[in-house]
Amino acid sequence: MPFEAVKEQLKRLDEIEADIQNIERRIKDWQKQQAACRKIAEIPGVGMLTATAFVATMVSQIASGICCPCGACSKAESGTSGMGDFGA
Repeated sequence: MPFEAVKEQLKRLDEIEADIQNIERRIKDWQKQQAACRKIAEIPGVGMLTATAFVATMVSQIASGICCPCGACSKAESGTSGMGDFGA
């Protein structure tokens, strides 16, 4: 019985690893489409996940009007769409 439980857990770990690889592949594909993401990823010490998370967060905040690209004002105050170079 304990051996079967261990086998089940090892199988699930393999499935989780496959899920992680799939997610990382999707992130890389998205990153290739985002110029800002590629530029940030070029900074030494900044990897794919950090660059992607940063750009995704900024695009979301800019699109919702929380901040403009400079971070100093809201979309309404900036007089622009608030999307800057990030695009929608």
